[in-house]
Amino acid sequence: MSQLRESVWWGRVLFATWLVFAITGWTQTTVLQPRILLTVTKSAGPTELSSSDIDLKEDGRTPHTVSVVKSRNLPLRVGIVIDESGSGRRAGLHGVIIQRTLDSAADWLQAHGGDGFLVGFNDQIIISTELVTDVAHLRNVMGQLRPIGGSAIRDAVVHAGQKFFSVAPEPKPSIRVILLVSDGYDNASNASEQRAVETAQREGVRVYPISFPSPEAAAGRHLLENIARHTGGQAFFPLTDKELATALKAIDDELSNSFLVSFASETRDGKFHSVKIRVRGVDGQGLRFMPAFASVKP
Repeated sequence: MSQLRESVWWGRVLFATWLVFAITGWTQTTVLQPRILLTVTKSAGPTELSSSDIDLKEDGRTPHTVSVVKSRNLPLRVGIVIDESGSGRRAGLHGVIIQRTLDSAADWLQAHGGDGFLVGFNDQIIISTELVTDVAHLRNVMGQLRPIGGSAIRDAVVHAGQKFFSVAPEPKPSIRVILLVSDGYDNASNASEQRAVETAQREGVRVYPISFPSPEAAAGRHLLENIARHTGGQAFFPLTDKELATALKAIDDELSNSFLVSFASETRDGKFHSVKIRVRGVDGQGLRFMPAFASVKP
């Protein structure tokens, strides 16, 4: 009888242990940490922030936990997406923008650490590299491409956004950025603008379009501005070397002086949810961030 009682007692202990592990383990794996890159423009105010300075709302609700990390303390993961359609052949700055963008990406990866990949496209994806830490490998690939054909910009943004999910995960939280070199004139995509935006939002990727002047650039401006706005980025339309240098310097400043804001979301439905952020003492016009995130089902 004593052996039976002891067996029952141990059975209850094991069950209780399993139950505690199951509950706590489930909680740890399903309490997600969406990460939103927050930029406070230089004219707006503070260069340092803590969680107490931030009022974040997820679908109008305040999450239990908010943390803030300065972006200069984090590595980068950069997708360089190059429009190699025929319009690039007629654009005087096309080659210069590509080379300067690669130069800047190399400098940023050296300063921050991290990695990057390159996607070249015309009316289809013509090159999509693996992750590298040395931009010299991307230069070698870029030297093999020639501008020709139509332009599937929305498809390329979808492809690049999905690469952030499909490649090896970052060893630590990183700043995710797409540098999109294109005039914005899309005449070959299957994907909609909404799908392009939502793919970037789902992976927490900020998009910085850099346009090259072409006969079609005016028609493409709206697409580039929309993708940038809905991912927290900024679109640039340089017409000269000086304006290009100013654009790349602005991106550099933002990558070093923004904040990665993480929060404990209670939503786990796989749908998109709104995010609004206010910073103490800063007017809303001085802030840029991705206005939505996609929760992930457990």
